[in-house]
Amino acid sequence: MSQLPEFVKQANLIVDGFGKLGKMENAQLPKMVEKSEDWRGGGMLGDVEIELGFEKMEFAFKVGGVDSQIVKLWGLKKNAIKPFQLLGNAVAEDTGEAKGVAAYIRGRLKEVEFDEWKAGGSLGMLSGTVAINYYRLIINKEEMIEYDPVNIVLKIGGEDQVADMRANLGF
Repeated sequence: MSQLPEFVKQANLIVDGFGKLGKMENAQLPKMVEKSEDWRGGGMLGDVEIELGFEKMEFAFKVGGVDSQIVKLWGLKKNAIKPFQLLGNAVAEDTGEAKGVAAYIRGRLKEVEFDEWKAGGSLGMLSGTVAINYYRLIINKEEMIEYDPVNIVLKIGGEDQVADMRANLGF
């Protein structure tokens, strides 16, 4: 059993079915934040936080060069929701044990940004930001998170967190 952390040492980005192996510089999985408001009813001694769902999620990535496959996904009206996958190989430093890490994302490419071009040449990176409407994270073949706000799905560690809500709403 490993005593040291498992670090992602290799990764591959797949954008709308097109692999970016050797082209991806970095990627940032979404920040997961609960949305809440403070509540203080009459007679209470202090505020309590009331959970109200989750903040919107975004996925960001950066690839090298000018990537026309990615640029063509920005601003689409029809079929704007596209699949993105981030596949990683996490390795324990002390044992060499490798684990797969996979993020499956569907969303709309809402932002594309080119790095500055310079006289004499530059690497010219391209950054993208995706507004997420589906997110699934798997580590070592175990589902950690499945989040689908449109279809009222939230699974944490494979356990359905909102089955009662779906039933109460007639789903």
